[in-house]
Amino acid sequence: MISKKLHKKLISQWKGKQYQNRNKRVLQRLSWFHDNAFVLRGKHVLELGCNAAILAIEVMKYAKSYVGIEKKSVYHKQALKTIEVAELNPRFVSALKYTVQEFEEDAFKYNALILSRVLYHFSEEEVKLVEDICLPKVDIVMVVSGAEEKKGVRHNDRKFWIMQNMIDFFLENGFRLSINYKNKKFYAGIARRVVGE
Repeated sequence: MISKKLHKKLISQWKGKQYQNRNKRVLQRLSWFHDNAFVLRGKHVLELGCNAAILAIEVMKYAKSYVGIEKKSVYHKQALKTIEVAELNPRFVSALKYTVQEFEEDAFKYNALILSRVLYHFSEEEVKLVEDICLPKVDIVMVVSGAEEKKGVRHNDRKFWIMQNMIDFFLENGFRLSINYKNKKFYAGIARRVVGE
């Protein structure tokens, strides 16, 4: 997992509001990605809502490439700094300041997806784009979601903080989501495309 030394160095370089600080909840999620990122071996990975792109550090231990998309300027700038400070190869790692709507016109090469605490932030239109544009291109998705409703952040009516709703969402889109971590604050799992059923 990312070292305390590197994390401290990153935090010192990030300007503005910091979401990926070193609190217990973020450490739990980083630990989960550290333990499960091997499923992305050899993959071209797209992360929607990459924030400061700190997950790219774990992902690039296994993946062939990584593209993170972040629409908020403050986090996008942090993502660019993460790539620089962590010395991730910009030939294979990039962070773009895009909205979900914008990327549907681009020919990103990806066959794996990361959705870390973002689906309940998306509008219904954005969720549909994930269903119609992203999911058909991938065979595996790493999923993390908050496990409780947060007032002021819900932008669709899917109630993705309810684990069964997330499982049903992926099943409707041809994936089986297996949850392998959960606590009161968040849950996480791997969604794999169902083949031959």
